[in-house]
Amino acid sequence: MTDPFFPTGLRVTPEPPIALARTEASLAFLTSPALRMLIAERIEQIEVHGHLPDTDMAYQDAELALAAKSYIDTYVDLEVRPDLVRAPGDVPESWPFSDLFWKEPTPDQRAKALVKGLALGLAELDRLLAAMELIRAARPLIPYDDAVPPQRQDWHG
Repeated sequence: MTDPFFPTGLRVTPEPPIALARTEASLAFLTSPALRMLIAERIEQIEVHGHLPDTDMAYQDAELALAAKSYIDTYVDLEVRPDLVRAPGDVPESWPFSDLFWKEPTPDQRAKALVKGLALGLAELDRLLAAMELIRAARPLIPYDDAVPPQRQDWHG
């Protein structure tokens, strides 16, 4: 029986990523500066700023994804239009939190803006996977007829 509570399009393996790397390029990626920067930013979000995976579960309206979008959109603006001058306090419309929490990157910080956005996206993915696991764990508590699975969102569309 197909599990109606878990998206079939996601691939989660029990092996660490290094076990899947078969080429020199894959191994190089696992130790790349970009991946190390992303991991370091996510650790900073957790260790320094206290944005713990458990507390991230309180977000239900894609707030972390919107925050990621805000920083990635800012990166794109800085990369594509380097002469763009943003006014102080000009917070992106997609920013889901108080304006006080927005940290405006300068043109010299465009890589930091991208890394921050990607780390927020990673936090959202962790939150989503944890939420899906909670739903999956609750599955035995939710009665349904095997012939007619419950309606669910299309997770991979």
